[in-house]
Amino acid sequence: MNDIAIFLQQTIGLYAPTIGFSAIESAVRARMKNLGLSSKTDYLGALRASSSELNTLIDSVVVTETWFFRDSEPFSALVRLIKQRWIPGNHERPLRILSLPCSTGEEPYSIAMALLDSGLAATDFEIEAVDISTKALAMAERGLYQKNSFRSRNLGFRDRYFQLDEGGYLLSPVVRKQVRFSQGNILDERLKAGKEGYDYVFCRNLLIYFDRATQKTVFRRVSELLDPNGLAFFGSAELSLALANGFISAQMPLSFACRRAGFSLPAGQSNHFHKRAASNQESVRPLSDLTNVKARKQLRPARKVTHRLSLSVTERTLTDLNLARRLANAGLFAEAEHICRTYLSKKGVSAQAYYLMGFLRDVAGSSFEAHEFYRKALYLDPNHYDALTNLASLSQKNGHEAKAKLLMERAERVKCQV
Repeated sequence: MNDIAIFLQQTIGLYAPTIGFSAIESAVRARMKNLGLSSKTDYLGALRASSSELNTLIDSVVVTETWFFRDSEPFSALVRLIKQRWIPGNHERPLRILSLPCSTGEEPYSIAMALLDSGLAATDFEIEAVDISTKALAMAERGLYQKNSFRSRNLGFRDRYFQLDEGGYLLSPVVRKQVRFSQGNILDERLKAGKEGYDYVFCRNLLIYFDRATQKTVFRRVSELLDPNGLAFFGSAELSLALANGFISAQMPLSFACRRAGFSLPAGQSNHFHKRAASNQESVRPLSDLTNVKARKQLRPARKVTHRLSLSVTERTLTDLNLARRLANAGLFAEAEHICRTYLSKKGVSAQAYYLMGFLRDVAGSSFEAHEFYRKALYLDPNHYDALTNLASLSQKNGHEAKAKLLMERAERVKCQV
C-alpha cells in the first residue's frame, strides 16, 4: 500500500495521511476486485500503465464535497473588486478567472452567477474550471444538481438560474456557457502553457491535503498562474500557509484573498482593464449576520485611521467576536486580538475566541501560542472544524505528520456529520 500511496503523491500530489490510509486501502481493494487482481504489485502496474485506471481510482479517493456559494464572502469580495476596478468600455479583453480544483462545478458556476447578477455582460468575463477527476467534470458539464448542492441561506439564485427537472435542478445554459471545463493537475507545468495570467484564481481547500513540499510547489504554481496584479482566493485554513509562501493578505474580510508579494504596478500605470480602488473603504464591511448596529457605526472611523479602531468603541463592540473575525480577515490583526483578549477577560472561556486567537498567533508566526489556543478551542469544542484543520496545518508545517493526520481524520468525520 505504501508504494501506491507514494505513486499517488508523485502523480497528483495527494498526501495519504491527510485522508487516511484506510480510505486509500478501501478504494484500492474495490478496484482490485473489479479488475480480478489479487496482488497490489499487479494493481500498481495497472495504475502505471493505464491513465483510465488512475482516473477511476482518483474518482474513488478524491473528496468532492461542495455546494453553491460555499463560504459566500469570497464571491461577494470578487463582485466588490470588479465593481471598483472594472472600467466599462475600456478593456482590451475579458476578465480571466480560474477555479481549481472545480470539483462538480458548484464553485465556478457560483462565480458566473455572481458576476452576471452584478451586471457584467457574458462577454466581459470567462471562467476556466479545472479538476483532476473525470467523474466530477462530467457531472459539472451536465449541470444537473440535487438538494445537497443548495445549502446557503439565500437561494434566490436557484429561482433565477435553475429549472426543476425530474432528475434534479438543471442549470440554465446562460450560466453554463460561461464556464469551460478541462481535466488537469495543478502540479502539471503544462497547465498554463502559454496562456496569459489569470486575474483571479480560486484555489480553496486543496492545500491541506498536501505535504509541505507539495504545498510550496502549489503556491509557486498559483503565483505563476496569476496576473501580476491578480488575486488568489484560498481556504480559511490555508491563509497562514499562503502568507508563509510568497503571498500577502488583500485585506478583504472573510474572503481569504491574497496578492503575490513584491508585485505592484508602477506609479501612474494601470493594466488594460483595472484601476486601483481609490480607498480601502470596503475592506472592512459588516457581516450580513452582524446585528450590532452600534458596532457597525463604530467601525466606520477605522476606515479613515489606518489599522486603528475608533477610540470611542463600546464595551459591547470590544467583546464582539464577529467583529474580531472580520477585522482579522481584513488584516487588522492587532485590533482583532485586542477584542478577543477583552472577550476572554470579561466573558470567560470560549471555543470561538480561542480559535480566533490561535488563528491570529498562527498568522503572526507564533506557532507555540497558536498551538495552545487551538488546543484550548478543541478542549471546549472537540468538533470545531476550523480549529481542527488549522491545527492540522500547523502541525504539518512543524513536521508533526502523524498528529496532522489524526487531526485531519477528525476534521473529515466532523464534515461528514454536517
